[in-house]
Formats: sequence, C-alpha cells, structure tokens
Amino acid sequence: MRHLFLGFCLLLLQPAVSQEAEVKQTILDFFKAFHARDTVAMKAVIDKEIVFHTVSEKASGVVMEAQSRENFLKSVASMSKSIAYEERLTGWNIQVDKKLAHVWTPYEFYVNGQLVHTGVDSFQLYWKNGFWKIIYCADTRNRL
Repeated sequence: MRHLFLGFCLLLLQPAVSQEAEVKQTILDFFKAFHARDTVAMKAVIDKEIVFHTVSEKASGVVMEAQSRENFLKSVASMSKSIAYEERLTGWNIQVDKKLAHVWTPYEFYVNGQLVHTGVDSFQLYWKNGFWKIIYCADTRNRL
C-alpha cells in the first residue's frame, strides 16, 4: 500500500516536473543561441513582444536600462566573433503555474575566460502554441 501511495504521488508530480524541465530547456536554448550569436535560434525562444531590462550600478547610482527585442538581437549579432562571451548559470529557481513561468538564475559573466561581473537573470515565460516563450528578461550586473 505504501508503494502504491508513493507511486500515486510521483504520478501527480510528473506534469510539474515536465513543465519545469521544458522551461529550463528554453532558458538553456536561449543561452546556447546567445553564446553562438545565433539570432535566428534566439527568435525561436523569445516572444515578439519581449522586453529586456538591466539594472546596474553606475557612478551616478543605480540605473535601469530598457532594450527592445530588435536592439537586443542587433547587439548580439554585432558581438565580435574574436571575443568569447560566456554567461555561466550558477543556480535555478523555477516556478510554473500551468501557462506562466518564472525563472531566477544567478550567473557569472566571462569575457575571454575572465570573470567581469556577476548578477541574476529573471525570466518570465508563457505557454504559446505548445512551446514556452520568453516574454520578459531582467538582469542585474554587479561589479566585482
């Protein structure tokens, strides 16, 4: 009876685990495309209405900068191929409620193998036509 109950509980958790795995894979696909500077692949996982925000500390204080989808994709496409960019995700907090998901991922950002800043990414995703799409991305950039 105990094994039957445990099996039933695992069966109930299956959809949530599957959704979390799909959400995580969407974020991983985003970064794979980012590192490859592949804007076509990025377009497959981001919504047309996505908004990007960056919060950082400047000499004048904390500032928030917004970037449109088009400008973000242009900046990714224009990154020099001779410079290696890598954003290493160091943790995952994924929350899913059927058609909406939130992902919180601390990260370290490297340029040519050297750590240049740390921060956190905050993604919002929604379920659209059988796929998770990123609709919002905010990140912090903490100076070392």
